[in-house]
Amino acid sequence: MQLTPLFLTFILTTIHLVGERYSYYIERMHLDFLSFGAGVFMTFLFMEALPQLITGMSIIGYNVFLLALIGFTLYHISEKYLYQHMKTKDALINDLDKLHVLGFIMNHFLIGFSLVLMFEVPQGPPWLGYFVFLPFVLHTLASSISLRHIHEYYRSGRTEKVLLACSPVFGAVAASVLRLQHAHFYIALCIAFGALLYIVIRDIIPKEEKGNPLYFMLGMTLSLAIVALTRL
Repeated sequence: MQLTPLFLTFILTTIHLVGERYSYYIERMHLDFLSFGAGVFMTFLFMEALPQLITGMSIIGYNVFLLALIGFTLYHISEKYLYQHMKTKDALINDLDKLHVLGFIMNHFLIGFSLVLMFEVPQGPPWLGYFVFLPFVLHTLASSISLRHIHEYYRSGRTEKVLLACSPVFGAVAASVLRLQHAHFYIALCIAFGALLYIVIRDIIPKEEKGNPLYFMLGMTLSLAIVALTRL
């Protein structure tokens, strides 16, 4: 079991707990965090994760793209099921807290799982895991702001809060225990890529008139500069 990604997920858990406690002071920067994080995240997906999928073609062939589509679809269906499961609007409103929290738990579990995969890419650069850690941090900060309002309005239980805070660690432990090798590793990586792509499009990139394109471009430019420097 690699200790570095596991340690980083503990940092994410700490950031979530501290961020939620002090989210009132950083809330005015919520959309800026999202925009900047989206730029970093998209750069990571297209400049690092996607090339790793193409590398996996030598092992599992064109199935890499099918598996990425499956990951995207599974996450989409799972999220839709959470929000369309309730039969009545009143039931949906009463259980909205649990639905939101469960969605965030899935989200953060996948982040922890993916972080371990990035540290274990067979032909990936040694800094890849640290590179993806930055958008995960920004996403965690943005999530903590959203969750503060959910917890205040719907009064989430302590168990739900603990599960939510620790879900990145659970994801990292799950990926480490599985110890995926060769074909199985790339299968998991492709599915995670598809799910992460959905998360970026659905949850991270600010919708419609919201967000700041300058921060998005800043995040993308900074990330591209880091990639270029590490390849010199």
